[in-house]
Amino acid sequence: MAFERVIGQKRTIELLQNVLRSGRLAHAYLFHGPVGVGKFAAAMEFAKALLCEHPTEDGACGECPSCRQVDQLGHPALKVLLPGRKEMDPGQERQLLDELAEEPHNVERILKHPTIALARIHELRQFASFAGEGGRGSVVLIPVADRMSQEAANSLLKTLEEPPPGLRLILTTADPGALPSTITSRCQRLRFAPLSDEDVAAALVERLGIDRDTALMIARLSSGNFSLALSWVEADTGGMWELAVEFLRTAVRDLRSQAEFVSSLLPRWEGKKSKEKAPRLLLVERAVLLEFLDVLQVWLRDAQLVRELGPEAAKPLLVNPGQLETLVRFNTNLKNVDYGAIVSALDEAGYQFRRNVSAFLLLMGLVQRFHRAIRR
Repeated sequence: MAFERVIGQKRTIELLQNVLRSGRLAHAYLFHGPVGVGKFAAAMEFAKALLCEHPTEDGACGECPSCRQVDQLGHPALKVLLPGRKEMDPGQERQLLDELAEEPHNVERILKHPTIALARIHELRQFASFAGEGGRGSVVLIPVADRMSQEAANSLLKTLEEPPPGLRLILTTADPGALPSTITSRCQRLRFAPLSDEDVAAALVERLGIDRDTALMIARLSSGNFSLALSWVEADTGGMWELAVEFLRTAVRDLRSQAEFVSSLLPRWEGKKSKEKAPRLLLVERAVLLEFLDVLQVWLRDAQLVRELGPEAAKPLLVNPGQLETLVRFNTNLKNVDYGAIVSALDEAGYQFRRNVSAFLLLMGLVQRFHRAIRR
């Protein structure tokens, strides 16, 4: 089925299908929208339709050799311009392409290099010189296009101003404002919206076999970002919820108990997420710490909803309805919680995280501020 790898985005897919049916193709497209909403997945499917040997009214046939090659990002008439060093090792490039082909919604997580260098645009121009030789032309995909250096953007502009016959360029970005207006004005723009919770949950159930309740909880955590949803699948979300409750219980205890509890967390995280030795343990620890801060913030947001609206009215709005009983007990036992102070404490913890404050100091500061905000 055409565009089957794209989650949601019904309106945008219909627009692309109408373009394919009409045959009125632009030489350049800019797919823009938030991270993790399927821009690169749609770019792959659009390229597949353009290069398909037996296209249907809806797009690519999905069965011909050309379609299978595009699915693996290995078609000879397809070029994917990756961010990276001036000369990328072919093995490394192939590995990145394989990862993108496996899960194109993860493009921003997979492509970590901050710059698309001028040399990569030179590769594009060399590839473009042969664009008209194939029967169905050629396609260039430029994911994370906003990472182009100024020199690279200027060089790309020359290709956009005088595109070779048969060449189609598809740029994707989460930040179209970072691209020069001279480039965006020469592209047909298509906006991708955040995914609905239902779309994310359905994809998790269908593609990963996750149970419906867990999938919906992860979807609510992900705010329309399927890449983030995949990160939550990899994380121990159940353990994180339990840890959030334990952390809040510790906040009402004495200073010594708080310090012992915080000290017990860090080796537990390090051992759980990696068996590798230092110095990488610090990075692993901080990645899990960020996940925990996110869960803690969501748990407290749910708790505030229960207090303000009552259990029944709040239940449909909760990220994790399975915690409803615990949330009710929390508000019953602690009637004077200052949620405003707690939100401020979490904001400050996020600031400290960005400044690389040690995990122990960050968590100790947070639990002590919670202690003052949770008044019995």
